[in-house]
Order: sequence, then C-alpha cells, then structure tokens
Amino acid sequence: MTTKFTISLPDELAEYVRATDNASGYIAEAVRRQMAIDATRRANALVGVHEIPPEVYEQMDAEVAELRKRWADPERRAYLDAKLAEFGGRRRPR
Repeated sequence: MTTKFTISLPDELAEYVRATDNASGYIAEAVRRQMAIDATRRANALVGVHEIPPEVYEQMDAEVAELRKRWADPERRAYLDAKLAEFGGRRRPR
C-alpha cells in the first residue's frame, strides 16, 4: 500500500531529487535510512551510548556502498555463484 504526499523542499534539494529517475523511490530510501539511523540511536541509548560522531555514520554508509558495488559486479557474482554451487555439492563431514 502507498500513500501520496505533497512536500515542499528547498530549491537546491528539489533540483537534486528531480534529477533522479524515481523521486518517490529516492525519497522513500532517504526515509528508510533515517529510520535505520533513529533505530540505531535508540538501541545505542539503551546500552548507554548517547552520541555517535557523524563520521561513524559516514564510514558505515561508505562501507555499505562498497559492498553494494561489489555485489553488483557480474564477474564477482559469477565467481560467488560458482563457489556456492561447489560448496553446495559437497557432502557434509560426519
């Protein structure tokens, strides 16, 4: 199910979002990321960590982007699929 929203953005943000192929998808992903950040902050607060430097979040974003790039690489995907098939065909030791 989806809900339609009308939002106002500053000009520089509106231009950026307009330039994407799918503005709704782009904004939905931004909200999902913010939800994940909020959930992480709540979880950290439960164990006594109340402030995480923005650099830590930037590092995590960079690591996730690198993983996504590696997963999207067709050669790497073929290699991993072959390894999975190889290991899947082996018998488990008793």
